[in-house]
Amino acid sequence: MNQVSNASSRRPGVPLDRSLAVAILAAASAVLAGCPGPTPREGLGGSGGEGSSSTTSSSSSSPSSSSSSGTCPLVGDVCASPAPSGWSGPFRVYESSTTVPPCPSGTTAKLIGGLSASYAPLTCHQCGCGTPSPAVACATTATVWSGSTCNSAAPGCETGPITSTCAPLMANATATCGASLTGYSIEVSTVATSGSCAPMPTLQPTAGSPTWDGNVVACTLEAGGTSCDSGGTCTAAPQSALDAGSASCDAGGPCTAPKDGPFKLCIFQLGATSCPAPYQAFSTPVYTGFGDMRTCTECSCGAPTCPKGTATISATPGCDAGFDVGLPNSCTQETLQDLTGYYAVLNKTTAVPSCAVSAGGTLTGTAMPTGQTLVCCR
Repeated sequence: MNQVSNASSRRPGVPLDRSLAVAILAAASAVLAGCPGPTPREGLGGSGGEGSSSTTSSSSSSPSSSSSSGTCPLVGDVCASPAPSGWSGPFRVYESSTTVPPCPSGTTAKLIGGLSASYAPLTCHQCGCGTPSPAVACATTATVWSGSTCNSAAPGCETGPITSTCAPLMANATATCGASLTGYSIEVSTVATSGSCAPMPTLQPTAGSPTWDGNVVACTLEAGGTSCDSGGTCTAAPQSALDAGSASCDAGGPCTAPKDGPFKLCIFQLGATSCPAPYQAFSTPVYTGFGDMRTCTECSCGAPTCPKGTATISATPGCDAGFDVGLPNSCTQETLQDLTGYYAVLNKTTAVPSCAVSAGGTLTGTAMPTGQTLVCCR
């Protein structure tokens, strides 16, 4: 209350010291709220009288002036030392578990990041193959060997293409079928002679945007702060969720809460592994970017395959009697003999030509945050 009396009894014509006025207003506000007033900075004095006013007038300084004693003129301010060589700062560092904290008015964000990152799942599309283009041409051939095995290394005694029309196989000039006591082996093979299939899909899937777990932002100090020590700047002291040790108000709660949220005074350096004395690490490293190397392997398709079905091998010109051989590839042993030669016809198939997936659609790579930055605080 003495400071309030000083304000009312000062001599006319004597300017009121700006710093003293700040202390007077703070004390008056605290009294009205039921709280003790702030402790004045050194040189302000705590008792009334004109002597106190004249003393502070001679030591008054503007926000941009230097403090030769190394202390800060405003109650609650501290001297933030310049960052060591290779480090950036000092900054106010704010942390939030939900959103990126905004910087106070008049300051700028110099680092925005998080303590870790959460990535949305990435699921690869199932690969498929389009219709063969141009249209697949399938060639089906029947080969007859005299004996109990299909010997692809030796020429057959009869061979020839199989179409939808019953037609005779052609005799081999160097190997005749003739009568065989062990029967005959007949192989039918079908191969695609043209066409290819385009893989599907051709686009890479996209995941949702990653988010930070523990948002961190470093803000510049207020412009025009009073100079202190060797190149330091006066700024508000670090604050926790509520000012530690603050007096109780009428309702029993703390008198003051941070005007712009809890923060720490810190410096930072990209890639650093230890803090310079007397700074201590800010919990875990802070990351500034989202790295995502996840991708899906490209889809690819194999060669077109001809439809499955059967071919009939017969000893009669009309192919109305004989046996069926499965397509696309098979070897069948038969005792059917006819010295005049065999006939063959391609029966109705059960499917259209198609391609099968040969590879692709597998998730590879990892997702990790980037820009590891060590934040050190006092």
